[in-house]
Amino acid sequence: MLKKAIKDNTGSASNWILGIAFLIIVGVGVYVLVFKNIKPKLTGDAAKTKETTASKAAEDPSLHQALTISDIAKRPNVYENKRVILLKVLSRGWVTDRAFIVTDVPVKTPSGTSTPSGSLLVIRKEQFSLPEHAPDGMIALGEDKRQLRLEGTVKYFNVDEVSSMWGITFSTADYNALKKYNKKPVLLIDVIEPYQTNK
Repeated sequence: MLKKAIKDNTGSASNWILGIAFLIIVGVGVYVLVFKNIKPKLTGDAAKTKETTASKAAEDPSLHQALTISDIAKRPNVYENKRVILLKVLSRGWVTDRAFIVTDVPVKTPSGTSTPSGSLLVIRKEQFSLPEHAPDGMIALGEDKRQLRLEGTVKYFNVDEVSSMWGITFSTADYNALKKYNKKPVLLIDVIEPYQTNK
């Protein structure tokens, strides 16, 4: 009799364990179904999630790669209306250790004068570890009468020559103005989120 009672209790304990496991599995299934699939569709979160994922993928402009202006023009959803800093090079190369602070406030020129209305990019060899024959000083950025100051550490690898460096807000108009650089390799250093121009 005692043996039978122990056997019965053991059996019921097994049933309890199986029942609890079943409830856990069902609960997880319901949670996944409701909160991960049905609820996002009802609230529109699914579209937002997809959009966020897509935008993250689209916003990856393959930094550190040497590109041409025509390469950039093929991805307007990535570059349109974004401030991009480009370094034109004569051979393919990569940039590492990006650490930039880009601002549109007036900067002092090497001669010591402040140019609040100019459109200049201050570059110094000692600041960026540029090759010995790279240009040093100020380079005009465009016609929008803005200023950018680029600060940080950049290391260049496999770059034969640095001929110029400039910043643009990439758009169709900018692309048309830069058509002469279509086949010239450029090194895309950084992409900054949508840049507001005050003219």
